[in-house]
Amino acid sequence: WGVDWREIAPFMEPGRPLPEIGPVGEGERGLFLVGLVTAALVDGRVDASERRVIQSVADAMKLPPGTADEMIRVHSERRRAA
Repeated sequence: WGVDWREIAPFMEPGRPLPEIGPVGEGERGLFLVGLVTAALVDGRVDASERRVIQSVADAMKLPPGTADEMIRVHSERRRAA
């Protein structure tokens, strides 16, 4: 995606707040989270730091509780089935 790792690395630290995310529609929020999950699954698994970022983004976008875990589970299963 052309984003330098030095820009992302600080957000992988535990407890580091994410920047404020601007208002977007519910569908856009879901698609954005799917993109993060898909990127995290590139190596076949979502590690703890990736899971933390995905959960933090879901929380910041005020998605319902459990959304991040459910997306990770569903997309992991689809990847294994492919």
